[in-house]
Amino acid sequence: MIRDLVILGAGGDGRNIAEIVASINARKKKWNLLGYLDDDPLKQGSEINDFPVLGTLRDVIRYDDCFFVATFGSPKTNFLKKRIINDLRIPIDRFATLIHPRANVSPYAKIGRDTVIYVGTYVGTNAFIGDHVKILANCNISHDCIIHDFTTIAHSVSISGEVTIKEGCYLGSNSSIRQRLDIGEWSLIGLGAVIIRDVPPYCTIVGNPGRVIRKRDPSDFQLTHDGQGK
Repeated sequence: MIRDLVILGAGGDGRNIAEIVASINARKKKWNLLGYLDDDPLKQGSEINDFPVLGTLRDVIRYDDCFFVATFGSPKTNFLKKRIINDLRIPIDRFATLIHPRANVSPYAKIGRDTVIYVGTYVGTNAFIGDHVKILANCNISHDCIIHDFTTIAHSVSISGEVTIKEGCYLGSNSSIRQRLDIGEWSLIGLGAVIIRDVPPYCTIVGNPGRVIRKRDPSDFQLTHDGQGK
């Protein structure tokens, strides 16, 4: 069955995801991409790479029969992703899972809803990927890894076997994680960092070997009414 799909966010990742949808459909037509919802007033009524901006995020209520996929998750805004998605109150079964046809995902891996896996990424046997996870191109996620909800993994990240990545983490491009480590919730791993020991929650880690350069208070991640961190 071909299902209607709307992309939440019309930035760079939204456009990349539209191309992933096109690659999926080139193999077998599965999605009818209607366009984007985005809160940027300058994008309203425009067309981006042949698809219209249909309205703002609050307009999800106009698309009762559609599936959605979210694009949020830059290093500066990853902590907002959970708040934004929860505020939209979209049932989890209305989110799509998108896997590029040239990603290599084990049939024994489990992939959650609103998770997008880009081209060239490998996901090993018995890996578990949660909901609202974004895995960019050319990553290696080895066997038995557990990646919790709202995590973003940037390009060319290498994660060895049996690593657990807790909720809301951001892993920068070309970072590497040794086997059997735990990465604490809402931590940020910097570009090219090499992680050889467990990472506490709410930390920013950089360098080789990785070292903590910042540890945020958990209250920083309790969002205020307007959706901004304290």
